[in-house]
Amino acid sequence: MKKIVCLTLIALLSLSMNAQRRKAKKKKPTPEELAEQAREEKLQLARLSTAQITFVDSVVVSFDELFQHLNQAANETGTVSADGFVSQLGNRHILSQRAADGRLRLFEHDLIGSEWTAEAQLKGLPDNDLQQRFPFMLSDGITLYYAAENENGLGGLDIYMTRYDADGGRYLNPENIGMPFNSEANDYLYIVDDFNQLGTFVTDRGQDSGMVCIYTFIPPVSRTTYNVDEIGEERINSLSRINSIRDTWTDQNAVAEALKRKQSLQEGEKQAYKKDFEFVVNDRLTYTSLSHFKDANARKMAEQWLKKKEALDTDSKILASMREQYAKATASEKNRLATRILALEADVVQAVSDLHALEKNIRAALLDR
Repeated sequence: MKKIVCLTLIALLSLSMNAQRRKAKKKKPTPEELAEQAREEKLQLARLSTAQITFVDSVVVSFDELFQHLNQAANETGTVSADGFVSQLGNRHILSQRAADGRLRLFEHDLIGSEWTAEAQLKGLPDNDLQQRFPFMLSDGITLYYAAENENGLGGLDIYMTRYDADGGRYLNPENIGMPFNSEANDYLYIVDDFNQLGTFVTDRGQDSGMVCIYTFIPPVSRTTYNVDEIGEERINSLSRINSIRDTWTDQNAVAEALKRKQSLQEGEKQAYKKDFEFVVNDRLTYTSLSHFKDANARKMAEQWLKKKEALDTDSKILASMREQYAKATASEKNRLATRILALEADVVQAVSDLHALEKNIRAALLDR
């Protein structure tokens, strides 16, 4: 009898241990669960890399009213529309349209002389993008922001930045600009007004269908991220979502000045766009302000070029006036004027040569960036 009881107890104990082993054994995650886990890890990594941006204002509008708000004031860089970007001079278009594969891709064409070049797809942008939309070119004529949807993004449309490589004739590998600009929703139309030092971007995060939020921010000089050890994950998560723009106000004076600039734009006090000069960088790009020269060396040379150009213009006007005087002068006066005219002509020829040499050096500095 005792033997039977012992055998029964052993059997029950074995069954219990097997059941515990089965219970302890982890359930293999499904492909969907693995994908969700990877997505969360990607989002958390993006949150921990949130850039420090000062947002000064936000306004919610319908998508139908969006471009009316964005183009209320002149931007010396250009204007945007649902189709693409047009430079301020009207000589460059970057458009979003259907490519041969049926997907929205970015194309561009330029006005050279009086003729438009054929539309060509931008080289260097990823082929795996589901769509590419809403381009905006900075005033340097090289840096391009646009929105794209792909499997590597955070969700929906994300904003990407790339630069044109003149030597390679293509755009460099685009970079996702990360949070707080990008989110799991649709984020696009990153625009910078260099003249007023104001930036805007658009998102539909947290908005009703057909509505979007336009955020105004102070463009950063360089990308700086928050220190999660100092502020904690809860706060950085809030900043990554832009839960409150006031939380980004670390410099009240900077915010106040930015709001003044924004108000001036809304009241139409901004001076009309004017060209200070025309400096032809290449067939695709012309600079019209010193603010367009982002490279310090190129800008310094551009300042020298501008002074030399102004001096040359002055000497050319004086020379033209002296030639008019010569035509009406007496014989004795002509002898006196001839000496001065010949000397000034030599100075003008030398100034033109110096100006051309300086122009070549400036272009080299710009294209070597």
